[in-house]
Amino acid sequence: MDIWLCHQDNTGTWGKAENLGATINSDDNEEGVFIHPDGKTLYFSSMGHNTSGGFDIYKSVFENGNWSTPVNLGSSINTPEDDLFFTLTADGKTGYYSTAYLENVGSKAETKVKEKTATNDSLIRTILDAQILLEEQIKRVHNAKLVMSDLNEEKAQQVIKETQVQLEQMALQIQKVVKEAQALLVVKEVLVKNVGSTGTSSDTISMISTGNNNIKITPIVATMREGGYGKKDIYEIRFKNKKNESNLTLFKGVVMDFATLDPIGTDIEISDNDKNEIIANIQSNSVTGKYLVSLPAGKNYGIVIKKKGYLFFSENFDIPVSEAYKEINKNIQLQKFSVGNTITLKNVFYDQGKATLKPESLSEINQLVNLMNLNINIKVEVASYTDSEGSASSNLALSQARSQSVLDFLFSAGISKEQVVAKGYGESNPIASNDTEEGRKLNRRTEIKILEQ
Repeated sequence: MDIWLCHQDNTGTWGKAENLGATINSDDNEEGVFIHPDGKTLYFSSMGHNTSGGFDIYKSVFENGNWSTPVNLGSSINTPEDDLFFTLTADGKTGYYSTAYLENVGSKAETKVKEKTATNDSLIRTILDAQILLEEQIKRVHNAKLVMSDLNEEKAQQVIKETQVQLEQMALQIQKVVKEAQALLVVKEVLVKNVGSTGTSSDTISMISTGNNNIKITPIVATMREGGYGKKDIYEIRFKNKKNESNLTLFKGVVMDFATLDPIGTDIEISDNDKNEIIANIQSNSVTGKYLVSLPAGKNYGIVIKKKGYLFFSENFDIPVSEAYKEINKNIQLQKFSVGNTITLKNVFYDQGKATLKPESLSEINQLVNLMNLNINIKVEVASYTDSEGSASSNLALSQARSQSVLDFLFSAGISKEQVVAKGYGESNPIASNDTEEGRKLNRRTEIKILEQ
């Protein structure tokens, strides 16, 4: 079995399946595929890629148009038996997978518990050997000090030189061992527990730790907790290291009718504003109205939530590459078509101090074009506002020019001049304080108001 990829276009049609190639697929079987919400990290199980036995779990990242060489998640997770169906929460802190490593005989009380090592035996032996050698060198230095007074100066200098060389070689060997251990473990503390258990806390896998003047090397052995319920159980893994956290934003909440507050099912369109491309189409739950959108860091996103008979709602998220994981909860109330109702175009942008529309505005304005083409009897006002920076007269002129820029685009898209009017309001009607940059940003906005229906 191989892993394949299939793309869905904007109409919901699936394209031809494509094999992920030899980087991912081995000569043996691959299965248990999971793509993380960051949109680029693939987890899968394979019997190839030099497994430690049965199916092992691997990780690969899609970067610069290619999948990276799969990395085995290590023996802190993989066992000599089959390990499958690994999934990781959006924040990167908790994983779940199925393993057959616990063997149950008859009942939970008769469960036979096996130990599994969080690193291979050879590495443990190397670490212990390094400890022994280091202790020997320390003893030699101590003994050398005791006999130093009995040696002439030449012999003493020779002993010192030999000891220094041996210590330097030993330090390099220990440093190499530590780097190997850190690379294998990705310097993480992992908690492993059976999801079905209700007893004491999970077993903790020991870590290598270093001090300023010495190196503490601890053999790393973990025992999976007793409490298997069948031949294959589901286990939970908690990653303590913050470096494992995902760089993405979760935008979630409930979509409701503005008047009744009843939950409604809607279409949710996600665009890359910089490319003016639609990158995903999803739906909120038709019964509960709940939605969840995963936004990997490094893009300027435009989100539009829409439903037939309603004005659409838009939101903008410009997320830097380095942005840490966060969750934004927002309940959204969609307004039906009704005279006087207003929406803010969150993804319409202008050059600073000018009326020129930025290219990343086009996706949102095209939403307005589609709305008006579907409702040819409505008439709307395109209203623009500014912050309080500058004079009131210049702000009024700027807002009028910005509204007109939107109208010019609508006209070029075939919208009738009878359907729209432009109105600039300058710095009036602020929706936030002009004393902060965040407030001024909110006040610089373009709105659509229903005038006739």
